[in-house]
Amino acid sequence: MKIPNQNNPDSLEKAITKHFSSISMSGCDSELFNKIINKIELEKQLEKLIPKLWAAFVLFLIGVATLILAVNFASSAFAQSPAAKYLSLIFTDFRAVLDNWQDYTFSILESLPLSQVAVLLSGLLAGTFIFDFGFSQFSNFKAILNMKNYGTHQQ
Repeated sequence: MKIPNQNNPDSLEKAITKHFSSISMSGCDSELFNKIINKIELEKQLEKLIPKLWAAFVLFLIGVATLILAVNFASSAFAQSPAAKYLSLIFTDFRAVLDNWQDYTFSILESLPLSQVAVLLSGLLAGTFIFDFGFSQFSNFKAILNMKNYGTHQQ
């Protein structure tokens, strides 16, 4: 049997299929053939998944760094705005806040630094998407690694 290029799993699969079709297949050979084919399929999936896993890891690190910067940016903007003074009014004069809750709410909304709030919310949204992508890639990687019985490999 000629050894095909080892970097191409498709040619290896074709060579194994051709080899097993040219010999008589007993029950043991059929089981061995299925295990070999399933192992090749597993290796193909791992080859495709590892770059995605690295991308998820790098995106996660970038997302965490961006989120930290967004929180620092927003916290410094909140410290400079009068919103903190309005929020502290809840603890000092709660009755006045309840009596004038509509004016109080509008005062807080007017004093918020909207660009910093938008940056913070977009950072949180991007972080959520990045976390979801990373979690799905990690789950796929974990599922592939947990396949121990190659005879029951499913695509």
